[in-house]
Amino acid sequence: MLASDNAQLVIDNTGYITTKLNKSAVDTILNTQAKEIQVQSGDNLFNITNQLLPQYSGVQFNQVLVALYRLNPNSFFAGNINRLKQGETLLLPTAKMAASIPEQ
Repeated sequence: MLASDNAQLVIDNTGYITTKLNKSAVDTILNTQAKEIQVQSGDNLFNITNQLLPQYSGVQFNQVLVALYRLNPNSFFAGNINRLKQGETLLLPTAKMAASIPEQ
């Protein structure tokens, strides 16, 4: 077993190497420290993205929109990007996360 402050590499009983992460590493990966916003009546992903875009310097509109969608898949009826559920709490992606989405 190899270990660091954030993770351990373990060989399981099938011979595969798996990684066990501590809570800090998991929080970082899952972005659980992220800011949140509440979806209000009349909101849609396009309008929310427009409101948030100034916070994402150097990131394109579509990158923020897709990052919001990917980070909150259960906030949409039937996974439809055009059907945002009212009252949902959306996690906001970090600028780094949004910038990682390929530009289109």
